[in-house]
Amino acid sequence: MEIEIKLDKSKLRKKGHPVIISIFVSKTDRQYPVTGYYSMPEDWNDQKNIPKNSHPLYYGLMEFVHKTNMKINKILERRTLMSSEEIKNFILNGNPDSLVKFWEKYIDEIKNTGSKGNAKAYEDRLKALTSFKSDVLFKEITYDFLVRYKEFHFSKKTKTGKKAVSNNTMILYLKTMKSVMKEARKRRLYVPEDSYDPFDGIYPKSTPTIDKYLSIDEMRSIVKFDYKHKFYDFFILCFLLGGIDYIDLKNLTYDHVKNGRIVFERFKGGTHEVINNYVFPHAWVILEKYKDDSGYLIPIHQLEKERFQFRDSYMHKIRRWIKGIGIDSYVSTKTPRYTFINIGKQLLLSRDIIMELTGHSHGDVHSIYEGKYPDHVKDEVHRKIIDAVFLDWMNEIK
Repeated sequence: MEIEIKLDKSKLRKKGHPVIISIFVSKTDRQYPVTGYYSMPEDWNDQKNIPKNSHPLYYGLMEFVHKTNMKINKILERRTLMSSEEIKNFILNGNPDSLVKFWEKYIDEIKNTGSKGNAKAYEDRLKALTSFKSDVLFKEITYDFLVRYKEFHFSKKTKTGKKAVSNNTMILYLKTMKSVMKEARKRRLYVPEDSYDPFDGIYPKSTPTIDKYLSIDEMRSIVKFDYKHKFYDFFILCFLLGGIDYIDLKNLTYDHVKNGRIVFERFKGGTHEVINNYVFPHAWVILEKYKDDSGYLIPIHQLEKERFQFRDSYMHKIRRWIKGIGIDSYVSTKTPRYTFINIGKQLLLSRDIIMELTGHSHGDVHSIYEGKYPDHVKDEVHRKIIDAVFLDWMNEIK
């Protein structure tokens, strides 16, 4: 493996010949990335591969060459096999030793895949780190550093004196950091000196999460009051359509409606499960209220620029209204989904059918060889869950 800075005299630009980094790993793996600097032959020392004092940008270029040679030496000292692409990324990255800089770059990559929700989660957890220290190097992540990081967040208090950061939230902060560092290791941007794991034993004990589903009686109370607001309609639609996710409802169009059924691949990242559920009359009543020329089932798509503010407003109003009618259970965007599943469980209905209705993978060997349940079988289970909430349901499945 050979890496060096040199002047590429085979190419000539107005500013001179480009200063490049010659990276040779093998005959089939070599690269010659440009650095953005140029030089005339008379201003370049070919023996030492450094600019001469006569170069118009001598000090800036000399500093760049010095820092680049330090990175090259670091790569050569590691004696680990790296591809030319990995070497190029390491050398030309603004600060390859910075966890924060890589984290920011990784967030941009996630955004480019269209997974904005996932990117926001990484952004929030990066803010948790930079609120403790504005820039953090990979080598700084030791057990002692993580202990201080954990204590910093646990010292925060709410106005009522309670811990502002829960154990479960702290676990997410730490696991996300470890995940980002793992990604950097895959790219050889960060190579630990040994097998020491600073995260070993650092995680606080997790606490039981609040139930995010509503009971049958609570759901009956909600539909009885029939809150005259679009947020109520969105909340109930997620339940009526088979416990679908908020993100699914947001993206569904009438192209997904086929023969009275809603058929789509879940919009949640990392899954390819298909939902194929009957649209019951009660759902149609709500959908008709929002039908327009856009083709979307409901108008959440119109607020894409303010998607997170809209979602937060949606949850805030729903929580306030539900609390106002005497229901103290915790509510999130996942509540219609979890409630649909839990009611099916309370009614002792088939777990496998409920999994199909909600687009959950079975994840076992048998499911590979088994077919899907017939539509009429799924529809019957779906109907029983809805009937448990809407006691005056009189419409027959067509």
